[in-house]
Formats: sequence, structure tokens, C-alpha cells
Amino acid sequence: MEGHVVREFTLNSVLEKEVNSTAEEKVIYGLKLMEKLEPALFESSIMKLSQSDLKKVRKFAQEKIEELGINNEQNESEMMGLARQQRAHRKIATCSPSLQISL
Repeated sequence: MEGHVVREFTLNSVLEKEVNSTAEEKVIYGLKLMEKLEPALFESSIMKLSQSDLKKVRKFAQEKIEELGINNEQNESEMMGLARQQRAHRKIATCSPSLQISL
């Protein structure tokens, strides 16, 4: 029997691969696509890439952060709030299996 390699090509995985490249233009292109297609992933990626060793990437990320009015403290507090909401939803779902939650 031949071995088959299963590859996952989700939009997120393709975009993340693009922005994790070492080629500056490829990263910036991936970020521009991500901004349009996956805004939440884009915000977390530019926060991470604002400290990049790649000069153009770092500049692009910092400009986008400024343009969008995002800062680390605001982003972290929002993420903590979302995490609390998610835990609360899971707790409700496990306590009441017959309860259906529409998001």
C-alpha cells in the first residue's frame, strides 16, 4: 500500500504560511490578503510582525497598527474578554447539553 500525504489547505493555513516567510514582499502580500479575508487573524499577525527582523515588514505592520488604532494593551484586554466569554459559553454548553446556543 502506498503512503499518502494529507495536506490541509485552509485559507488560514495558506495565509499564515505566507506571512511566516522570510521574503519581505511575500509577507506584505500575504498581510494585504489577510487584511481583506481574515481581519482577526490580520490584527494578531501585525501585532506579532511589528517586531519583525525584516525592515519592510516591521514598518508595514507598525503603520497598520497605527492606522487601525490598535495597541498591545487594548488588544490583550480584548483577547482576555473574549477568552472569558468563550469559557462561559463552554460552561453553559456542558451544563445544559439540550440548550442550543446560536452565535
